[in-house]
Amino acid sequence: MDLTQRAVADADAKVGGLLRSGAGHHDDCTVRALRHCRLDYAAVASSIPVCRAMAEDYEKPGAANKLAPSDYFECSRRLWRDTGKCLVRIVGDGEVWEPLSREVGEARLRTDLVEAMLEEMLGVVNRPSTVINSNASYESYISL
Repeated sequence: MDLTQRAVADADAKVGGLLRSGAGHHDDCTVRALRHCRLDYAAVASSIPVCRAMAEDYEKPGAANKLAPSDYFECSRRLWRDTGKCLVRIVGDGEVWEPLSREVGEARLRTDLVEAMLEEMLGVVNRPSTVINSNASYESYISL
């Protein structure tokens, strides 16, 4: 979780810096995408403590009050979805893709580590019901 939190903070700082340094130079669409990225990262930042607390409170099988694996995976899916939203927003924007691709991509990839950690912790492999299609629309991607 710490790696994801740091990667999201780095990406958010980079997006914020680009917004500040490019004030008046970016077109409206780019500015809107960057502002939405800031909101996406704020959502991730508020979800990480919840996911962390769930993982820290995990008790071995047989304990009372144990959450279902789907509850844990919903938390990681939320992180994945919100970091992915920013990635999708900037991937086609040549103006911001180059300066942001590393940090934004890293933030998204770190959510895969959260998923892997949960799979290991729970002893369950998460098989999402939806397979990501590279030709899928933006709306279908963010609705996962």
